[in-house]
Amino acid sequence: MSDTEKTFVSEEESVGYASPTMDLIAAATLIALSVWIMIMSVRLPVPSDIATAPGLLPFLTAASVCAMALVLGYIALQRRKIDMRTLADDMPPELGSTLLLMVVLLIYISALQVLAFETAVQFAGIRYVFGSFELVSIVVLTAIFRIYWTSVLWACLAVSCVWIIFLSMMFRLVFKIPLPV
Repeated sequence: MSDTEKTFVSEEESVGYASPTMDLIAAATLIALSVWIMIMSVRLPVPSDIATAPGLLPFLTAASVCAMALVLGYIALQRRKIDMRTLADDMPPELGSTLLLMVVLLIYISALQVLAFETAVQFAGIRYVFGSFELVSIVVLTAIFRIYWTSVLWACLAVSCVWIIFLSMMFRLVFKIPLPV
């Protein structure tokens, strides 16, 4: 064995603290989400006293997450003062693809809310219902594969079609669970 002692840290390449800017973004997001949950939990009707309020546990959980996010934000600000890098240096290299994924998922959810159609196809003696859920899911999964996997469009489309149709058939035909229209 060598003289230097090797210790296992993680399988990740970029182990360690997130950048202060990323911690600030995370803290702001957690604070906004927990404040929203606290407001919504206070709006729930209280049947008798505060101990039986259905919003008590969500309120306390959101309050503790908010407190932890405030500490995370404070520590990130302290780290930012010590290490004064530019904002561009502070951003992780995968931020662009992560933001693109967020946009694709937002479009996916919006498309599922707007599009609603369904058509039936008879194939090999099995009646298969093909709807907007399958179509939108195939398009979005193809886009995600194109971003993260390979730039060969036909491969992304083929895998997406096979995967979505397989899962759709399993849910509809085997588990008898209806999918959204």
